[in-house]
Amino acid sequence: MMRVEADKKQWKKLYEIGDQLKKIAPWKKFWDMDIFAVTYEGKETAYFTILGKGGYSMGICMYLGIAGFNDLLGIIESERLNVSHDYILLQQNNFSMYLGNRDEVSEESYRVIKDLGLKYRGNAGL
Repeated sequence: MMRVEADKKQWKKLYEIGDQLKKIAPWKKFWDMDIFAVTYEGKETAYFTILGKGGYSMGICMYLGIAGFNDLLGIIESERLNVSHDYILLQQNNFSMYLGNRDEVSEESYRVIKDLGLKYRGNAGL
């Protein structure tokens, strides 16, 4: 599947959601192996994992449909199946939102943040 880039309105909404996620801080309660399934009538099921309880990388990942769930299982089982974790990560079809420090933000993402007039400071500022 080819990567689809968000437009400015979508980026703004995503950063608003990121701000809400930061306030809720679900990584204080859930581990990355806690998997949540959400199904909307007539739509594919979305599978979510929360990152950060271990104190490393805070965020949320969404895997759409059975194909996405299989990608998630590939991550979970990569060591047991003797498949490179890096290879598995490159083959994923998911949506991930990570909250981190400025030095972890790509130049492209930094430009989006500035274009939206947003400012973040400190640990886990987008």
